[in-house]
Amino acid sequence: MNFGNLSFSQPWMGLLALAPVLLWMWKRLWKQPPGAILFSDLRLVKTRRTLRLRTLWLPSAISCLAWALMSVALMGPRLGHEETKITTEGVAIAMVMDVSSSMEKNDMVVDNRRLTRYEMVQRLFRKFIQGDESIQLEGRSNDMISLVLFGGWVDDISPLTHDHTFLLDLMDDSIEGIRKDVANAQKLQQKGDRNALQRVLDSKPIWQQTAVYEGVALGSDLLKKAEDGIDDAEAAERSSFNIKSKVLIVLTDGDDNASSITAEEAVEVAKEFGVKIYTIAVHGDEVRSDLAGLFRAGSNDKDDSGLEMMAEETGGRFYKANNPETLGRVLSDIDALERTNFSREVTMDYAPWHVPWLLGALLSFALGLILSHTYYRVLP
Repeated sequence: MNFGNLSFSQPWMGLLALAPVLLWMWKRLWKQPPGAILFSDLRLVKTRRTLRLRTLWLPSAISCLAWALMSVALMGPRLGHEETKITTEGVAIAMVMDVSSSMEKNDMVVDNRRLTRYEMVQRLFRKFIQGDESIQLEGRSNDMISLVLFGGWVDDISPLTHDHTFLLDLMDDSIEGIRKDVANAQKLQQKGDRNALQRVLDSKPIWQQTAVYEGVALGSDLLKKAEDGIDDAEAAERSSFNIKSKVLIVLTDGDDNASSITAEEAVEVAKEFGVKIYTIAVHGDEVRSDLAGLFRAGSNDKDDSGLEMMAEETGGRFYKANNPETLGRVLSDIDALERTNFSREVTMDYAPWHVPWLLGALLSFALGLILSHTYYRVLP
């Protein structure tokens, strides 16, 4: 028996509140026989009814109220405090993105406007996280996502986080910085300033080569460390996010030419940590190399066997994306395959609340008793 947050542990005790009503009915139905001695009746004499006469019922009413309050106290009133815990059984996603200089190639066309591969990846990754109905992306608002950028070396831009706005800002800032460095190298090359260009290349910028397999290994390691941290927090009841699956999405437009590990070794790391790999090969027009090695040599006939093997061995999928539409469909496919589940657990804590009713009953009894022996006292 519940009334909002108020409930009663022994509601049947409320029947006691009917006792005054039953007593009144008994008196009405079972009247005493008239007395044998006749006496005069003053009811025929018109008299002025005083306030006391008009409110003679008040002590009895107060006594009935006290009895009702006592009955409520005996019913065991209690106030409930509801706590709702929503446990998110979500997907932990590591986005591993290629930032080598060939990603500056502007062979992606959207609404008759040419975009670089950098710009297209940024745009679609944002839609993948935030959602876009036009390409059937529901968004990943409840998932933890990390970002790894790789080129000649690997950079873990962000560990797993629910702060997707911060993550996307980091991505934009990082890629924008890399694009400025690539543009600066292109200007030096066009000017023929080989010494300055060589100094840039000697600094081994991240965009100079492609270390796909090291990116996979680092992304898998980030997912594993985050899972261990979440498990510790869950044990201490500081977290309600459980990792249902660990997913690594690799997006690259070229072959690995800089990793210190093989594809097989990267797969072993992912399998050991229970990570499922989805690989996306972005192949646009042919990318020509130059004498300074600023851009990678490549063509549409690339060797994607390493990407295919990593996806197949870990239970993921391999995709080819030659244009923005295909890349959008790929992300929609992944979005549909890996979804988050929720469970809702409601607990109710009760606190006894009989004291106010009991105090009210005692005060009412006392007031009725005082009134019946003072202002409303009836002489024999």
